[in-house]
Amino acid sequence: MSKVNVPLSQRFPEIVDSYNFIGKKPVLICAVTSAPTINIKEGIVNRFYIRSQEEAKVLAEIGEKRNIDGATYIAVDDDYGKSAVAEFKKYWKGIVTDGVYIKATLSNDDIKKIVSDKIASIPESKRSAIFVCHYGNGIDNSINAIYDVKIKATILATSTLSIREWQKPIETILGKMDWYTCIPDYQSFNSNQNDVIKNFTTYALDKLIKSSLDTSFIKTWSTYKSPKNLNIEYQAGDFIIPMKVIYKKDYGY
Repeated sequence: MSKVNVPLSQRFPEIVDSYNFIGKKPVLICAVTSAPTINIKEGIVNRFYIRSQEEAKVLAEIGEKRNIDGATYIAVDDDYGKSAVAEFKKYWKGIVTDGVYIKATLSNDDIKKIVSDKIASIPESKRSAIFVCHYGNGIDNSINAIYDVKIKATILATSTLSIREWQKPIETILGKMDWYTCIPDYQSFNSNQNDVIKNFTTYALDKLIKSSLDTSFIKTWSTYKSPKNLNIEYQAGDFIIPMKVIYKKDYGY
């Protein structure tokens, strides 16, 4: 994840240079890492996962389509959350009122208090949409808090909310709220098996195995398509995964 791979990527070249290797030097492949602050170095540090830039952009575009002017945010307090908010602000056409960054270790009660104190106090017209960016049960707890505090808003949640495992604890709440999330722009959408984390971990392993069998690792890594039905662009060690927005009704809510 970003919280592991960001600091690891920054030190990886130094770590590699501190040892003598027989044959080729190790390569770092980062999956499940959306933060743009990862230290990409082609041939040394590579990433294959959706990026916060594309997530935030497609979600911000919903505001214009829905004629929503005022937005705020609830984001995890790390590189992933802060960079996602920065991208969201860049593409949101209306006003973005400063929201809150929350520590990944906070409990549901802690988050509820922060949301009650900080988000509920924002005038409704300035928080008609709430951009929610978090990991795992952090996104569950954030949406739980929004609902419990009785805040009415359209939720624009990063791809964590697309994963069924994180929907299950809040299924009843999701059925009562207006929300969007995002996933890679697959040609086909099957709500029962589009787990972004599991899929891209598998794709990364597929690309890694294929590339390690080839004499030119970088050439194969950058050109081998996995999955074949997704139009992915390569950018010097990084990949740009096209994203699309999914509305709650596509999940049966």
